[in-house]
Amino acid sequence: MASRMGGLLARAGASLKQAWPHIILAFGCAIVLTLLVVSFQQRQLALTAVDVARSNAQLLRRLDAIQLLMADCESSVRGYVITRDPAVLDVYYRAKGELPDAVNAIRRDYPIDEGRRSEMNDLLDMLSAKQAVLATAVETLQRGENYVADRRGREYMDRIRVLLGDMRDKVRHDGEGLLAQFLDRYRDSWLVTLGLSCLAMLLLVMLFSSSQRRTVLQQRLHNILRTEADRLEATVAARTVELSELASHLNVIRESEKESLARELHDELGAVLTAAKMEVATIQRRSGASMDEAMRERFARLIELLNTGIGIKRRIIDDLRPPLLIELGLTAALRAMAEDFAHAQGVKLRLELPEDEPVLNEETSLAFFRIAQESLTNIRKYAHATEVELWLRRGPDGGLELSVADNGRGFDAGVLPTRSHGITGMRHRMRMLNGALRIDTRPGSGARVVALVPPAGLGEANASSVVGARISPPQSILH
Repeated sequence: MASRMGGLLARAGASLKQAWPHIILAFGCAIVLTLLVVSFQQRQLALTAVDVARSNAQLLRRLDAIQLLMADCESSVRGYVITRDPAVLDVYYRAKGELPDAVNAIRRDYPIDEGRRSEMNDLLDMLSAKQAVLATAVETLQRGENYVADRRGREYMDRIRVLLGDMRDKVRHDGEGLLAQFLDRYRDSWLVTLGLSCLAMLLLVMLFSSSQRRTVLQQRLHNILRTEADRLEATVAARTVELSELASHLNVIRESEKESLARELHDELGAVLTAAKMEVATIQRRSGASMDEAMRERFARLIELLNTGIGIKRRIIDDLRPPLLIELGLTAALRAMAEDFAHAQGVKLRLELPEDEPVLNEETSLAFFRIAQESLTNIRKYAHATEVELWLRRGPDGGLELSVADNGRGFDAGVLPTRSHGITGMRHRMRMLNGALRIDTRPGSGARVVALVPPAGLGEANASSVVGARISPPQSILH
């Protein structure tokens, strides 16, 4: 009996041994099929996530389009109120014609539920009310009547901005929630794929016993990847140099175009405005006592508008190509810009500039001026500062150092927005001069922007002038 049982076990073991490769092969095929199914599911999840992201992006663009169209309408009507030129209304009519399609697209694609229905209705009501105010203004002026600004229009526009901002936030929130769900499911399927892949690898090892071959293949793959990595690194380095040179070239072109535009505005537009003002003054003088009071008021308003236009032209030219920088040098330009900023913003200014004007080439002077200009612009927009400090002095290595500081809100320099082109532009200007830009700030403690150009970036003719500048380091206003 025992011998019979032993014979049966021996035959069963032999049969299992013969069938084992087939069992492993069948099991491997099942794993491969499962991997195909999981991969297909992953692909579907990825496509769904892309569709959701694309839909949300399109919806956000449409919300932005509505705000831009309303802003165009408002700007065009304001221009018409000021100039009374019918050509200014072309933008208004264009934006007004495009607005219904944009609104219909939002009504079609924006997810509406009971909680958001009132939000959409409020937006439609505000859009209609704002358009009615603008239409009333246009019709009143076209009839030749005086128009008194309706304060409700500004309230409607502010409400529209708030509603559109809330809708954008909700669209982003919904999209992020859906994407998070997709990512969770994608991670689960990836874990399944990883487990099946490991099991499949184990089966391959058991079937083919090819550890040596796999070692050789892995070494070959490693060599290929290393070669490819070296090639890619060299390509990236070359592309980086090309992009840096392109950025420098574009910067030079931009400044050249600004200079050309400033020259055209000064020569052409300035001559036209000045001639128009002289003609109006001549007509007013020759009319003398025969001119009635209403006509005198009209001429006075016309002269005031011409003076405003001349002032706007001068301000635009100063922003494009500051004449003080060209005629008097960097020190005078920085002083005038800083004092104008302090006067306009009502902030306390601490200014330390060289007694002797540094002899700089045009590129270096313009770089320092633009960095100071961008820094003051950022302070005006974001810092909410009450004190501003600007100084120009000789650096520790004999170079020239510019510093702009404030006691405002500050920010986290390690998490700058991806689109912070102002700071990126300042850094690039310093790289063009082999200089460096440093930003010292933290939330709630103000900010300081320091630009330093070494002596090599200033030129040999400038070294003595820079060294001769006598400046006592100012006390920092940062706490």
